[in-house]
Amino acid sequence: MEGILNHESTSLFPFVRSGSRPHEALNKVLMAINVLSTAILQVVVVVGGGA
Repeated sequence: MEGILNHESTSLFPFVRSGSRPHEALNKVLMAINVLSTAILQVVVVVGGGA
């Protein structure tokens, strides 16, 4: 599991491989996903409520 995750992160995010602290980069990616999903949820609620 961990090996697969590491392989995927190095393939998708080359900067993680060269970075000395891959966990920080991964946290930034997860934070960005969190922000995006929150924004999408808010838009869906607004559109659904407006319709």
